[in-house]
Amino acid sequence: MLIALSSGSLAKLAALLALELALLALGGVSLKEALVRVRLILGLTFSLFIIQCLFIRSGAPVYSYENIVLLTEGGLYSAGLVALRLLTVTFSGLILSTSDFRDFFAALSQMHIPYDIVFTVMAALKFLPILQEEAGDILNAAKMRGACIDTMKPQDKLSLYARLIVPVCAGAIRKVDAMHGAMTARMYRAKPSRTRLYYIRMSLRDISFMAAVVCLSICAFLEGI
Repeated sequence: MLIALSSGSLAKLAALLALELALLALGGVSLKEALVRVRLILGLTFSLFIIQCLFIRSGAPVYSYENIVLLTEGGLYSAGLVALRLLTVTFSGLILSTSDFRDFFAALSQMHIPYDIVFTVMAALKFLPILQEEAGDILNAAKMRGACIDTMKPQDKLSLYARLIVPVCAGAIRKVDAMHGAMTARMYRAKPSRTRLYYIRMSLRDISFMAAVVCLSICAFLEGI
């Protein structure tokens, strides 16, 4: 993700995106399934691509109509960077869906990361789909009450979304409070250390992959310098 945000090379970003798609394929997620999962991001990426192409006027003209320059080399380059960066970050997050949450939980714990941090990260990942579903239900309820979101002006949409944040945050607070009660009933942090039933065993493939990622990261960093 850091490489995607810091790199200014289209070739590097395209290679990184291809690597992420290969990792998704190894995890059992096909290209079609991955595109379906991120279809909303694809629409946003296309919109940003068009905006960058139209409003970045640097570089030599690429396409013009009746002496009006519509596309420039700088616009295409900037649009490609934005699109590839957004897709790379999105697919890197999608890689998390290829494994069970227990695997990440156990791996972070075995890396001697403080348990409170591990638990907070995993709880946040668990809550995100629930909050997304609640936000969708509230938005559908607003549509059933006559809110025509597709025909609204941008400022009206922002006002509507701002009002939707309040019930979503209220629901999140209620869930956190309920989880706090459940954790207290189960004697959370009653002892300074915790035992684990589920352990991750590293194989030769895991070590090879980690070494390859480290080498690629170092090469990308040195080339950027």
